[in-house]
Amino acid sequence: MLSPMRTRLLARAFVLPSLLLAACGGDESGGGTGARADAGADAGDSGDGGPAVGPRRLVTADWMNRSLSVLDYDAVVGGAATRDEALVRTIPIDAAGAGPIEVAMAPGAGQVLVAVGPGFFDGVVGGLLGVSGLTAEGTALLVDLESGEVLKDFETPAAPMGAAVTADGALGFTSDHKGSTLSVHDLSGRRRVTSIEVGGKPEEVSVSPDGKAGVVNTDSDESLCFFETADPAGTLTPPLHVGGDPGRSTFVPIAKKVVTGKSLNLSGTDQPGYAVLDVSDLAAPRVLEHVLMDDGVPYAADLIPGTTRVLLTLGVSQCALREVDVGGDAAVEVRTIVLPCEKPGLPLSAVVDAEGKYAFVGIVGDNALFVVDLGTGESRRIPWLPSAGPTDVELTR
Repeated sequence: MLSPMRTRLLARAFVLPSLLLAACGGDESGGGTGARADAGADAGDSGDGGPAVGPRRLVTADWMNRSLSVLDYDAVVGGAATRDEALVRTIPIDAAGAGPIEVAMAPGAGQVLVAVGPGFFDGVVGGLLGVSGLTAEGTALLVDLESGEVLKDFETPAAPMGAAVTADGALGFTSDHKGSTLSVHDLSGRRRVTSIEVGGKPEEVSVSPDGKAGVVNTDSDESLCFFETADPAGTLTPPLHVGGDPGRSTFVPIAKKVVTGKSLNLSGTDQPGYAVLDVSDLAAPRVLEHVLMDDGVPYAADLIPGTTRVLLTLGVSQCALREVDVGGDAAVEVRTIVLPCEKPGLPLSAVVDAEGKYAFVGIVGDNALFVVDLGTGESRRIPWLPSAGPTDVELTR
């Protein structure tokens, strides 16, 4: 459940009725659904350093549009001004619930694990974004990106929000936000292996780049639980309280750290920030520092591959990426890249390509995909579909 303080914080950012009505406006759709000829026939590098299968692709979770968009990477970074200019295919998602809210790529398989559900938008915040009538229904799906076929409905105990996949593509994890479990999925065997009680409305789940470690946040008690992916139930740590309504976390392997965004600070005021944790011993994680911020609401932390730097996503009245280096004794804020949003929004994630050249951010509320050149700091807005989304972006690996 979304915390009352986060609700109040986001509500204040949407004070003008005109903004409320505009947040899911339908005049910028780009809305084609037909497939086009694949562009960029050369395979790119994968996110884990190995070759990708086929041309490089971006996949967006289009949420309330109830679809996935498969996009040509080269077209997106090459200057596409609309969704249609980069669109390879649209995959309809007809499962019960709001639609696909987050996605996680199965490396080398051309498949994606999809979390379908309302997330924390089935209350006041959803209303502020112009979304109504959401139910608590949802599930996790395995979808083939080439055929668009739903290969498996994993039938999670409750609607998930977060999704993650190990580097070898063998296991998937979903944080079943409308319940109290972390579900483990055998992707090749196409079965849900188990659902582990973690309590506290699990909101996001992340896996380390080598696929060996994972972290899940529990929203209602503002904690993080860590686990080894080979034995999640046997290695799950007790909840580590970090406070601040934690969102999506990321592992920083070089520094042996984890960074998580926090939308509220520990004193219970409306000032957000982020936490940096030492995970050199995964069984005994510890908080190193809490950093407070006063210029946006952070939600997700995402790694720039091969570095000790992360990108923190910021909303609501202004959206941005905050680049932070956690390689030293204390976190150093490197720069802030403002995203040219036309409406208030909340980015739930950012994904960076393997070379660290481009970041991609979907912003619900503004309903657009943003392409960020990390070399120059320049960003470009691509308007999306009529309804709320995209809420998440992934790269083929």
